[in-house]
Amino acid sequence: MAVDAKIEDFQARLNQLAIDLNVSNVLVMKSDDLSVKVDLSGGPEADKFPLGMEELRKPDKKLYCEKVIETNGLLVVNDSTQSEEWKDNVDAQKFGLISYIGVPLHGPDGTIQGTVCAVDKKSHSFDEKAIQSITQLRDDIEKFVTEK
Repeated sequence: MAVDAKIEDFQARLNQLAIDLNVSNVLVMKSDDLSVKVDLSGGPEADKFPLGMEELRKPDKKLYCEKVIETNGLLVVNDSTQSEEWKDNVDAQKFGLISYIGVPLHGPDGTIQGTVCAVDKKSHSFDEKAIQSITQLRDDIEKFVTEK
Protein backbone atom coordinates (compact mmCIF):
# COMPACT_ATOMS: atom_id res chain seq x y z
CA MET A 1 0.00 0.00 0.00
CA ALA A 2 1.33 3.43 -0.96
CA VAL A 3 2.20 5.86 1.82
CA ASP A 4 -0.62 8.30 0.94
CA ALA A 5 -3.17 5.49 0.93
CA LYS A 6 -1.93 4.26 4.30
CA ILE A 7 -2.16 7.78 5.76
CA GLU A 8 -5.75 7.98 4.47
CA ASP A 9 -6.43 4.61 6.11
CA PHE A 10 -5.08 5.87 9.44
CA GLN A 11 -7.17 9.03 9.05
CA ALA A 12 -10.30 6.92 8.60
CA ARG A 13 -9.35 4.84 11.64
CA LEU A 14 -8.92 7.96 13.77
CA ASN A 15 -12.37 9.14 12.70
CA GLN A 16 -13.91 5.74 13.46
CA LEU A 17 -12.18 5.47 16.83
CA ALA A 18 -13.54 8.91 17.78
CA ILE A 19 -17.04 7.58 17.03
CA ASP A 20 -16.41 4.33 18.90
CA LEU A 21 -15.08 6.14 21.98
CA ASN A 22 -17.65 8.96 21.70
CA VAL A 23 -14.93 11.63 21.88
CA SER A 24 -14.41 14.87 19.99
CA ASN A 25 -10.88 14.07 18.79
CA VAL A 26 -8.37 11.29 18.28
CA LEU A 27 -4.90 12.64 17.63
CA VAL A 28 -1.45 11.50 16.64
CA MET A 29 0.97 13.94 18.22
CA LYS A 30 4.65 14.24 17.29
CA SER A 31 7.08 15.42 19.92
CA ASP A 32 10.57 16.87 19.96
CA ASP A 33 12.57 18.71 22.61
CA LEU A 34 10.79 22.00 21.94
CA SER A 35 7.17 21.18 21.13
CA VAL A 36 4.33 18.75 20.68
CA LYS A 37 2.43 19.11 17.39
CA VAL A 38 -0.54 17.56 15.63
CA ASP A 39 0.51 14.96 13.05
CA LEU A 40 -2.96 13.50 12.39
CA SER A 41 -6.35 14.62 13.68
CA GLY A 42 -9.65 12.77 13.50
CA GLY A 43 -13.13 12.99 14.92
CA PRO A 44 -16.05 15.40 14.77
CA GLU A 45 -13.92 18.34 15.93
CA ALA A 46 -10.76 17.50 13.94
CA ASP A 47 -10.71 21.03 12.50
CA LYS A 48 -9.99 22.40 16.00
CA PHE A 49 -6.64 20.58 15.92
CA PRO A 50 -5.30 21.12 12.39
CA LEU A 51 -2.20 19.36 11.15
CA GLY A 52 0.91 21.14 12.34
CA MET A 53 -0.78 22.87 15.27
CA GLU A 54 1.92 23.16 17.90
CA GLU A 55 2.20 23.63 21.65
CA LEU A 56 5.58 24.58 23.09
CA ARG A 57 6.94 22.26 25.74
CA LYS A 58 7.73 24.10 28.99
CA PRO A 59 8.47 22.59 32.39
CA ASP A 60 5.82 24.73 34.10
CA LYS A 61 3.05 23.66 31.68
CA LYS A 62 0.92 20.63 32.42
CA LEU A 63 0.00 18.84 29.20
CA TYR A 64 -1.51 15.37 29.02
CA CYS A 65 0.85 14.32 26.22
CA GLU A 66 3.84 15.55 28.22
CA LYS A 67 2.99 13.11 31.00
CA VAL A 68 2.74 10.22 28.53
CA ILE A 69 6.13 11.17 27.06
CA GLU A 70 7.75 11.61 30.49
CA THR A 71 6.49 8.27 31.81
CA ASN A 72 6.56 6.33 28.51
CA GLY A 73 3.23 4.90 29.56
CA LEU A 74 -0.54 5.00 29.39
CA LEU A 75 -2.37 7.99 30.83
CA VAL A 76 -6.11 7.93 31.52
CA VAL A 77 -7.84 11.05 32.83
CA ASN A 78 -11.60 10.53 32.93
CA ASP A 79 -12.42 13.99 34.30
CA SER A 80 -9.67 16.50 35.01
CA THR A 81 -12.05 18.71 37.00
CA GLN A 82 -12.20 15.93 39.60
CA SER A 83 -8.43 15.40 39.70
CA GLU A 84 -6.10 17.38 41.93
CA GLU A 85 -3.22 16.64 39.54
CA TRP A 86 -5.03 17.63 36.34
CA LYS A 87 -7.63 20.27 37.27
CA ASP A 88 -5.39 23.18 36.22
CA ASN A 89 -3.78 21.66 33.13
CA VAL A 90 -3.24 23.68 29.97
CA ASP A 91 -5.32 21.37 27.76
CA ALA A 92 -8.38 21.94 29.97
CA GLN A 93 -7.81 25.67 30.35
CA LYS A 94 -6.96 26.43 26.72
CA PHE A 95 -9.12 23.90 24.86
CA GLY A 96 -11.70 22.73 27.42
CA LEU A 97 -10.42 19.15 27.21
CA ILE A 98 -11.22 17.44 30.50
CA SER A 99 -10.86 13.80 29.47
CA TYR A 100 -7.84 12.11 27.93
CA ILE A 101 -6.56 8.66 27.12
CA GLY A 102 -3.16 8.32 25.48
CA VAL A 103 -0.19 6.06 24.88
CA PRO A 104 3.38 6.77 23.77
CA LEU A 105 4.31 6.46 20.09
CA HIS A 106 7.77 5.03 19.44
CA GLY A 107 10.04 5.31 16.43
CA PRO A 108 11.85 2.36 14.81
CA ASP A 109 14.74 2.79 17.27
CA GLY A 110 12.41 2.61 20.28
CA THR A 111 12.62 6.29 21.22
CA ILE A 112 9.44 8.16 22.03
CA GLN A 113 8.29 10.16 19.01
CA GLY A 114 4.95 11.37 20.37
CA THR A 115 1.57 10.06 21.44
CA VAL A 116 -1.66 8.58 20.16
CA CYS A 117 -4.55 9.95 22.19
CA ALA A 118 -8.25 10.64 22.45
CA VAL A 119 -9.59 13.81 24.08
CA ASP A 120 -12.97 15.29 24.89
CA LYS A 121 -14.72 18.23 26.53
CA LYS A 122 -16.90 15.95 28.63
CA SER A 123 -16.04 13.38 31.26
CA HIS A 124 -15.64 9.72 30.34
CA SER A 125 -15.14 6.36 31.95
CA PHE A 126 -12.52 4.95 29.61
CA ASP A 127 -12.50 1.16 29.96
CA GLU A 128 -10.20 -1.68 28.95
CA LYS A 129 -11.71 -1.75 25.45
CA ALA A 130 -10.81 1.93 24.98
CA ILE A 131 -7.27 1.24 26.15
CA GLN A 132 -6.98 -1.72 23.77
CA SER A 133 -8.34 0.33 20.84
CA ILE A 134 -5.95 3.25 21.29
CA THR A 135 -3.04 0.85 21.89
CA GLN A 136 -3.85 -1.16 18.74
CA LEU A 137 -3.93 2.01 16.64
CA ARG A 138 -0.56 3.03 18.10
CA ASP A 139 0.90 -0.43 17.40
CA ASP A 140 -0.27 -0.27 13.78
CA ILE A 141 1.23 3.20 13.28
CA GLU A 142 4.54 2.06 14.77
CA LYS A 143 4.56 -0.98 12.46
CA PHE A 144 3.87 1.22 9.44
CA VAL A 145 6.66 3.66 10.35
CA THR A 146 9.10 0.77 10.81
CA GLU A 147 8.18 -0.79 7.45
CA LYS A 148 8.15 2.32 5.25
